[in-house]
Amino acid sequence: MTTLRSLRTVVRPRAVLALTLLLLAQFVGIGVLLPYYAFTHPNTDEFRVFAVGLALFACVTIYGVWFQRRWAMWTTLWLVSFKLVVDLFNYALNLDRALLPLSEVINTGIIVLVFRLPFPSSARITVGQRLFFAFVLMLAAWVGLWGMFLPASIVRALPFEVPPLHARFLGAMYLSGVAFMALGILAGEWAEVRVVVPMIATWTGMLGVVSLFHQAAIAARAGKRPR
Repeated sequence: MTTLRSLRTVVRPRAVLALTLLLLAQFVGIGVLLPYYAFTHPNTDEFRVFAVGLALFACVTIYGVWFQRRWAMWTTLWLVSFKLVVDLFNYALNLDRALLPLSEVINTGIIVLVFRLPFPSSARITVGQRLFFAFVLMLAAWVGLWGMFLPASIVRALPFEVPPLHARFLGAMYLSGVAFMALGILAGEWAEVRVVVPMIATWTGMLGVVSLFHQAAIAARAGKRPR
């Protein structure tokens, strides 16, 4: 087993090299430019922590892809979802809009390569998958608690404002996601959580698509975040 693992990390498929290069290209935006913006402009401490955390997570993802770790597919898809959110943020604030089409082409290439690579799988829930569920749980809990219990301050968890009723609705949805992620962490077999991953992608994907039709509202409200 050790020998096969060593061979797999030495003889890397071209798709692994391509995926690593694409992730390095996106790292410029999420690992360099986003933290730079967070610390050189008036922003909340939460936003700065998010920027640094996302940059560190990108480093872990690139490491996992290069060495073809079991959890690399999960972290790559999660990183792409965050990159799409960052791209939406940049578009709303008119930051590097000229580079956004290129970013979306790279994101598409990353997604295609992830599903073409033969990442090792397991019938049981791995430590990496539990960590994935834990990260999603923390993010969902952060938005859910602000939305459900402090809807007037939801702007601390989201890059735009929403009315209190809508904030509570979003908070309830995110807290329901917390329950699913907690069950995923406690599960033992992949069959117990196989429906959860498509739910994550569907919910966040639909939210992203809907946001694309309200760019003007996001841009108008983004500057009202508390300092």
